[in-house]
Amino acid sequence: EHAYAYMANAITKLKYNDSKRQSIKVICVDLDNTLWNGVCGEGSANVTVEKGNQYLQKWLLNKKESGYLLAICSKNNLEDVINTFKTTQNMVLKYDDFISHKINWVEKSQNIKELGKELNLGLKSFILLDDNPSECLEVSSNCADTVCFNLPGRSELFPEFLGYLWGLDTEKLTQADKTRNQSYSTEVKRQKIAAQSNKQEFIRGLNLAVKVFQVSDVEKEN
Repeated sequence: EHAYAYMANAITKLKYNDSKRQSIKVICVDLDNTLWNGVCGEGSANVTVEKGNQYLQKWLLNKKESGYLLAICSKNNLEDVINTFKTTQNMVLKYDDFISHKINWVEKSQNIKELGKELNLGLKSFILLDDNPSECLEVSSNCADTVCFNLPGRSELFPEFLGYLWGLDTEKLTQADKTRNQSYSTEVKRQKIAAQSNKQEFIRGLNLAVKVFQVSDVEKEN
C-alpha cells in the first residue's frame, strides 16, 4: 500500500508539472531488494536476480538508451557491490552502466545533492527508485524537487508498477538525448582527473624531502 501511495503521489507530480517531467535527466536507483533480491553485504551468494529484478534492469537500460543517466544511490560497502555485479547471475546491467556511484552510509538526500553538484544539475533533474519507504520519505523531506518512487516489496510486482511510469517515456529521441551519457561521462572523468591533479600539485607544494640512510648497529639495538 505504501508503494502505490508513493507512486500515485509521484505520478501526480509528473502529470501536472510538465516542466518538471521534461527536466528529469537522472534515474537514481537503490540496489538491495531493488536491482536484485537480497542484501549484498551478507554475501553475494545470498543475492539473486529474479524475473522482476531483471525486468527492472532491462527497463533501466532502455531508459539509458533513451537518454537518461543512471546513478546508484545505496547504503552499502563498495567492495560488496562491485563483487555482486561481477558474480551474480542473470544481471542485465553492469557497474559501468551508471554515470556515478554513491555507495556509502550517509543519507540518500545528501548523496543526491552531491550528484547534483557533480553533474551540475538541479535536484528537479533527479528521481529515485527505492524499495524502502523510509528512504523515500527522507529524500522527499530534504530534496523537495526530487520525485521518489517507492517500489513494491515483492519484485514480481515491478513490471506492473513500472508500467505506470509513463511520465518517463521518451516519445522522440533528440540529438542531445543520444549523446547525453557520453557527454556527462566525459565530464565526470575530466573532474576526477582534475581532482587527482590538484592532489599531486598539493603534495609537490609541500616540498617534502626523503632521506635514505643506513641504520647503525646502535640504532638497531634500540
